[in-house]
Amino acid sequence: MMAIGSTGPTRGAGRFKPGAIVTGKTLQRAIIEERAQAFGGRGVNASNTGGRVNLSVSQPTGTGTEVFMARVFGSVPIPGAPNKWSYQWIEMIKTDSGHETLDWKTRNPSHGGRSSAYLPLAYNLLEIWNTANGVQGNGINVDTLPSGFFIQPVSWKAVVIMTLVRISQGDDVGKVEAWFQYSNAVDGECP
Repeated sequence: MMAIGSTGPTRGAGRFKPGAIVTGKTLQRAIIEERAQAFGGRGVNASNTGGRVNLSVSQPTGTGTEVFMARVFGSVPIPGAPNKWSYQWIEMIKTDSGHETLDWKTRNPSHGGRSSAYLPLAYNLLEIWNTANGVQGNGINVDTLPSGFFIQPVSWKAVVIMTLVRISQGDDVGKVEAWFQYSNAVDGECP
């Protein structure tokens, strides 16, 4: 059991309010969400007072970004947005030097690993300007593709540089989004 504390009001902390008592998987989610909400402030501090561990979440500063490696493992088309997808992802860590597939491991969420299970689905920067016609973010003009060929979502095997970005203006100030950049492939079957 743990009490979630704060050095001040944590903007956008969601359902985990300062002083709330949480346990087990809820504790894991609380730590991850509190950390994600405070990433611009650079940290979570813990103290033990009278048998309770209190987490102090630093206040966000500026726009805030956090960069790490992640593997994309699923995609969902964005309704009404041709050639754009939202992506499931999980944080990866490098465990050895070299260029081997086995050197990359999933970072366990119980050890601070981030994923779209607790944070927003990700968007691909190269898909921002994609439409049903013309040149897409990957440089391909879809109007000149042979019949039966289409822009594809990012492969489920892609390890990417993921960036969490805090929105700093407009109606969604404080909201966190996940972004990466990866060139979409073109695939299909000849008629």
